[in-house]
Amino acid sequence: MNELVLKIADFTIKIFTRKPNIDFLISENYEPFKIKNTGLPDISIELIPGFPDWFKNSKELFKAEHEGSDNDSAYFWSINQFVDHKIIFTSDPGFTKFPVLALVLTNKSKNWKMYLPEVAYLKSYKVDPFLYPMGPLIMYYITAFNNAVMIHGSGINYQSGGIVFSGVSGVGKSTMAEIWKNNGAEIINDDRLIVRKMDNQFYFYNTPMYYPDGPKKGLLKKLFLIKHGQKNRANKLNTINAITKTMANCIHHGYDKSLINSLLETLGEICAELPVYELEFLPDNSIFTYINQL
Repeated sequence: MNELVLKIADFTIKIFTRKPNIDFLISENYEPFKIKNTGLPDISIELIPGFPDWFKNSKELFKAEHEGSDNDSAYFWSINQFVDHKIIFTSDPGFTKFPVLALVLTNKSKNWKMYLPEVAYLKSYKVDPFLYPMGPLIMYYITAFNNAVMIHGSGINYQSGGIVFSGVSGVGKSTMAEIWKNNGAEIINDDRLIVRKMDNQFYFYNTPMYYPDGPKKGLLKKLFLIKHGQKNRANKLNTINAITKTMANCIHHGYDKSLINSLLETLGEICAELPVYELEFLPDNSIFTYINQL
């Protein structure tokens, strides 16, 4: 049995196959997260060649299309439902209408299945189970099913604690991370983070990106919802406003009410226990001094 074990955000993920002709080939951005098999994983995913017939009876819930594609049948990934199972179909970069990978999962089980195209019946077949966009989708559902949050943000470790600067694209997450790096802070990640509660404290973790970087984490002390401004100005939010404004920066799939409710519960804990600020800032070293005085 061939297997691959990774640890991302302190979640242990085991990928395995019973087919001797199938082997793993993962990209360099996931390589640093590989570990030796140390016991029971949080999620186990079995790779199986060939799509089952019951896929045809599933109902489509959501479809994400390729940007810039001229092919009306093309899609990037989609979510289907069959009974209590969700099926994630991902396509290839060639903008075809045919799925490359299909992940079958449920929040009631830690044992998921990933189906491969018929080509996996060949004598020798190498597969990347985290081929984009499948990798981030796997991590989203692991977090969603385990009371964790995936959020757009840059996270830094500085002295006794960590800070997350959250916001949509273009608000200055990478700029903020660079300012703090120049002042001796460690950058955990400058785009996509996972926040989860461990031992009654909230930690934030990096996730595999388009560049290789090893696993990192920080103890979350403060959360800032940022945007560029004419001056450095922070406004501490009450719990309700902090939840609603932070949710706008979280990665979530709005079609599933149960996952939205779970996200709200987790954000409720985070925002009740930690200070959350709206922050306008100048993109220079003055913001470093300003935040350290809060």
